[in-house]
Amino acid sequence: DEAVTACNTGIFLNHGQCCCASSRTFVQAGIYDKFMAKLVEKAKMRKLGDPMHTGTEQGPLVDDIQFKRVLNYIDIGKKEG
Repeated sequence: DEAVTACNTGIFLNHGQCCCASSRTFVQAGIYDKFMAKLVEKAKMRKLGDPMHTGTEQGPLVDDIQFKRVLNYIDIGKKEG
């Protein structure tokens, strides 16, 4: 659970818009499925919206360049499984 939280923080810190955002996480094969299920659930619970509203964890991306970069990372992740 602590590793899931650390991984989630690593990728979403600064909304994933910083040069130090995690792009890879090494997970022991024996716990991979359980780890991924928890990580996906945590990501799905992330509250998106207006950053001025209480409870919002992530607002919009800074510009179209960053938006396209994030979409590219999502595509890479899908291709890599």
